[in-house]
Amino acid sequence: STSLFYTVWALFIRNKINHTYSRLFIVAALLTSFILPLLNIEITVGNDETFFTAYEYGLHLEEVMVHSKNSNNLLYYIPYLYITVSAILLLRFAISLTSLLIFASSCKIQYYKGTKLYITEKEINPFSFLNMIFLNEKELTKNGVQQIIEHEKVHNSQFHSIDIILFE
Repeated sequence: STSLFYTVWALFIRNKINHTYSRLFIVAALLTSFILPLLNIEITVGNDETFFTAYEYGLHLEEVMVHSKNSNNLLYYIPYLYITVSAILLLRFAISLTSLLIFASSCKIQYYKGTKLYITEKEINPFSFLNMIFLNEKELTKNGVQQIIEHEKVHNSQFHSIDIILFE
């Protein structure tokens, strides 16, 4: 379902509406893709009258489950593959988050109009994550640093970090 939502977004939404609505669609599509498989949806074929007529005459079929212990069946491995890939992605996310926190602890902290800035000597593009704004120390001497900081503050106020966490 995620690929279906992405196709709809790419074909109809990406260049047609503003970024706020596009973002809302993407987050809603992602959450829907997680929730839909958890729902138990019953589909009735035919009309209700047919069902009651069959029930009145005692016609009902018993559910039969056939279990195969044949490990050569590819479907047998799908849950294990799913769990393995999920564990790898979770580990990757934990490593990335830990790396970011270690990087933040190595930065100098400065305040600009009440905003906490993490300043580094490393050549990085300005970015923000949660309430942390990261800048290269050379950016502080350039014209337009106020615009960069204000831009990153907008990312923080719109909770873009939550989007990143959801997509990870």
